[in-house]
Amino acid sequence: MQTFSPPALDMDAFLQLRQQAEDLLIIDTRPAEAFIQGFIPGSIFTGLSEQLESIAQAILPKQNNMVVIATTGKEEEICTRLSGLFGPKILGYLSGGIDTWNAHNWARDLIIEVEPDELMMDIPFDEHLLVLDVREEAAFDADHLEQAESLPLDRLIDPANMGMIEDQHNVYLLSQTGFRAIVAASLLKKEGIHNVRTVAGGWEAVRHQIRN
Repeated sequence: MQTFSPPALDMDAFLQLRQQAEDLLIIDTRPAEAFIQGFIPGSIFTGLSEQLESIAQAILPKQNNMVVIATTGKEEEICTRLSGLFGPKILGYLSGGIDTWNAHNWARDLIIEVEPDELMMDIPFDEHLLVLDVREEAAFDADHLEQAESLPLDRLIDPANMGMIEDQHNVYLLSQTGFRAIVAASLLKKEGIHNVRTVAGGWEAVRHQIRN
């Protein structure tokens, strides 16, 4: 793969892009544990793993411009990999990453993560509980929580499906190990749906809880 050399954006350039480009997507590729503790509001989490391209292709519209938030030293690798899918839509990365944002003490968002036992305790008593399993349909069909509804990432991004999530819903997100649930949470929060939680350890942890 040919190396892609994206520009490093200082804060002024980054803010200018946010203000001028209504379709700008902020793609946060830091580790999951760092992302859930604080991120730029409106960011979409993809993480950096062997799943980067498949997740990005499933959830990111090709017509949108994008700016990357990355761990220092990973910027070129990430932008090169994403440029294979989105080409010149990758406008660059925020120099210094989240530390640059945090240095200004600006608002951050976060993801609430709960343990499997909290989900299991809430199921019998919360009439507004909505469990969304964002794994692929084949994985869901093979084994899933009885109360869960299947909504893979590529269907979650459909506005009609997001529109089915109502204000009173207490949304719990499940994936196999918890990673894709964080992706899903970031997508929902970007669209103004904030009453969401991810389940630590995902379906694997919930299944262990049920069977023990």
